[in-house]
Amino acid sequence: MADLGGLGDNEGPPVFYRWTAANPLPVLLPWLGVLLLLLLKANRTAQAWWIWAPLCGVAGLSGIVPSALASWPSDELGIFQKLVVAIAFGLAVAWLVLNHIRRRGRFVTFLGFVLVLLGSSSFIMLIGHLGNRDGLAWPAGEFAVATSLAIAAALTLVGLLCQRGYRPFVLCLWVLVLLLPVWLSIIMLWLMIDALRLGYAIDRHQIEVWCQDVGGLVRLSFAVVLPFLILSFANAFYRERLKGLLCLRPVAPPVPEERSGGVARG
Repeated sequence: MADLGGLGDNEGPPVFYRWTAANPLPVLLPWLGVLLLLLLKANRTAQAWWIWAPLCGVAGLSGIVPSALASWPSDELGIFQKLVVAIAFGLAVAWLVLNHIRRRGRFVTFLGFVLVLLGSSSFIMLIGHLGNRDGLAWPAGEFAVATSLAIAAALTLVGLLCQRGYRPFVLCLWVLVLLLPVWLSIIMLWLMIDALRLGYAIDRHQIEVWCQDVGGLVRLSFAVVLPFLILSFANAFYRERLKGLLCLRPVAPPVPEERSGGVARG
């Protein structure tokens, strides 16, 4: 018998506990999904494999979430850490299938991008909560939907503003600026839906709390999408896909100036 040091009796009936191994499927499935997408015919090029760079970078830096949202409860911070990784996988999936979802119409392209990003990230968030009885599966899905909509809407608006020119720095700046009004709109819509669903008036205190945290949501969303934008700026393979997503017009080649030949008079 081991000495418990005042924590309990040294003798007594044995207590048996069956340890069950953790299910590795929720961790491995997203990585395997990206690997399978890289085997598609449209992605069979060495440049496509650079998608691992932003994906692994965001997954490795997901630990910055507690500092970005310091005022949030610890259980919700855990959700956001998983959300960062889920959105990164959703963006990786969207970047790998952009050639299939982009269409001539801007709205149809936006809708396809939203469905891919939202479906992938929500699926990853929900499988991470399979078997958990903590009651956080529904909030996890809600946060995945809201973040997916915010990123997709910001990128679509950037495409409208930058359709006449492709300038990476300006594009990134507009994404950061537009994420703020997009997130504010989503938060107000979220509160209105909850008020209608639960039958109560929107509390002013709730609005103030959400508005105080909107800066953290903007920084979090921008930090996730920025590595994928940088990849698109530096990689010709993904640059064309980003232009297709934003529906940017091709830049017309400069027209050479006509030189008029004069006849010299003697």
